[in-house]
Amino acid sequence: MSADKVTGGGKLKNLECLFTWEVDKDDINDLKAVPEKLLDRIKFCPRKYHATYFNILAFVSHLQGKADTALEYLGKSKALLKEDKRDKADFLVTYSSFAWLHHHLGNLDAMETYLGKVKSTCEGREIAVEAEKGWSFLRLGAKFYPRAKESFQKALEAEPDSVSYNVGYAVVLYRLEELVRKDAKVKPKDRLAAKQLQRALDLDPTNAEVMVLLALKLQHLNPSKSRELIQKALTKCPDTPQITRYIATYFGREGSTEESLEILEEAAKRAPNSSFLYNQIGLCHWQKMIDMKSDGSSAGGAEVKAAAAESIRFFRKTVELKPSNTPAWVHLAEAYKESRQLERAEPIFTRLLSDESLTDAERQHCHTKYGNFLMYLRKNHAKAIEQFKKAYKIRIDCGDRSLARGKLMMLAGQKSKIRAKEGDDILAFLSAVDKQDRQPAPAPAPAAAAHLCADKMTGGGELKSLEMLEEAAKRYPDSSSLYNQIGLCHWQKMIDMKSGGLSAGGAEVKAATAESIRFFHKSVKLKPSNTPAWMHLAEAYIESGQLGRAEPIFTRLLSDESLTDADQQHCHTKYGIFLMYQRKNNAKAIEQLKKAYKIRNDCGYRSQARAKLMKLAGQKSKIRAKEGDDILAFLSAVDKQ
Repeated sequence: MSADKVTGGGKLKNLECLFTWEVDKDDINDLKAVPEKLLDRIKFCPRKYHATYFNILAFVSHLQGKADTALEYLGKSKALLKEDKRDKADFLVTYSSFAWLHHHLGNLDAMETYLGKVKSTCEGREIAVEAEKGWSFLRLGAKFYPRAKESFQKALEAEPDSVSYNVGYAVVLYRLEELVRKDAKVKPKDRLAAKQLQRALDLDPTNAEVMVLLALKLQHLNPSKSRELIQKALTKCPDTPQITRYIATYFGREGSTEESLEILEEAAKRAPNSSFLYNQIGLCHWQKMIDMKSDGSSAGGAEVKAAAAESIRFFRKTVELKPSNTPAWVHLAEAYKESRQLERAEPIFTRLLSDESLTDAERQHCHTKYGNFLMYLRKNHAKAIEQFKKAYKIRIDCGDRSLARGKLMMLAGQKSKIRAKEGDDILAFLSAVDKQDRQPAPAPAPAAAAHLCADKMTGGGELKSLEMLEEAAKRYPDSSSLYNQIGLCHWQKMIDMKSGGLSAGGAEVKAATAESIRFFHKSVKLKPSNTPAWMHLAEAYIESGQLGRAEPIFTRLLSDESLTDADQQHCHTKYGIFLMYQRKNNAKAIEQLKKAYKIRNDCGYRSQARAKLMKLAGQKSKIRAKEGDDILAFLSAVDKQ
């Protein structure tokens, strides 16, 4: 319930603060994590925003039933505003919060005192209130971003050159665009956020947060400027949480491990006590290990072992510098698991899960990862189910929750590994947790069914997706899209099995791959123009070692002049990777990857093509130095355009 609904009207109806702005507690995602993030911002961000953050902390403390703490935070806000000799209007939200909270606590004399102070702060109050609303809504999470945007727009109408308002507006535009990034039809260069971020940076050239957000927006449009901004931000704030979170996103999207390592190692020389930087270096070595295994290197090979050992070394350094870094502890446990040091991995999970200070998101992440560990490494399905259930009970909808659900569905269907009653119990549990959100829906048409099931499969519920798709396929036996999605479900099962430690040559993995081939083949037979399904079929043939069947699909598709630019880019990228890893023909691979990168359709395939070209340019043992230089010159020329 929002705070103002408690008090109703009367003397408090005109107060301006979070307690009266219709903020619903249930709309704040991971409420427990909000104070830590705000305290980090108070520690690292400019002082001019601290009073606002103390006001938000007071509101959150009230929601958590900590009235005394709430009053303490409001006291800090008031003291800060006085020390900085701020305008009277800047006190309005703090005084309003005091009045509301004292009324709630029954301190009527104190309430009257602050109501009097509110009345005396009239001049300029509208702009001050809109600015405070903007920053407050921005810090409370995604459901409040539209309201933050509206408030910053109103503030900018009054003061268009305000640094603070322009920065806030730029940040909220970035956040809103990221929420719809994958589905947005508008091209990145035409979006408002990039333009507003550039304006904010022009007004405040030292703002590292704006630097990294603009870098993320320009990452695939202007890579050289993007890297320059990241390097500046790392130099300025190598270990500032709100900056480093975005830099982690940059490196996660970059794909070029060697280039990322170079930037990070240079930054670590300047900030040798940065926990964040060592964690990112560890992740780069971890990605190198994954790439080697994807390229066909044995898990027990010297290079793979060396990369895993390096990741462990840097993750250990990370947690030594910052023992409260939960994600780094989980990374360390995963690295120990990879190197089969199970006796070192498991205590990390159990110790983390006994830590009551973990946020809900961190706890959910730990339960999911520990469940995977128990399921695949310890083969203890009962305990794995227990962990996945705990993860799924935490109602934060993210990848970890989806993964936990998918694993529970998988276990429920494995009658050979658990008793029938246990499988029924899992389904009953999921049904009970989902009951609040579930609404009956009419039977979908084939395309709608395929999209619906694709969403569920992406969320980790492969078995549930299969059930839905197979039911839909009975009603629509001539639907190419349905058979394509059924094939993708079997493909995802194969990936999960391999991720869980099953051998690529194992019977279960082979069976799942064969089923995906069967359904992809049926899909293209029904609709020969289904280019994505042809690509899936080629990938499945590669997985099963049938290279002689995979390659003709690529060459035939690329001779089809009716292909869209997006389909061509997809084909060139996948064929380039095929030539690079399966045929070991780097010259032809470079040719295909260049063609993919030339198509100015900014998406994952273009980024992947660039990353592979960068990787080849750095592999002096596999190509001549001149070829590496030619690749870099090519990328530079395309990027300039």
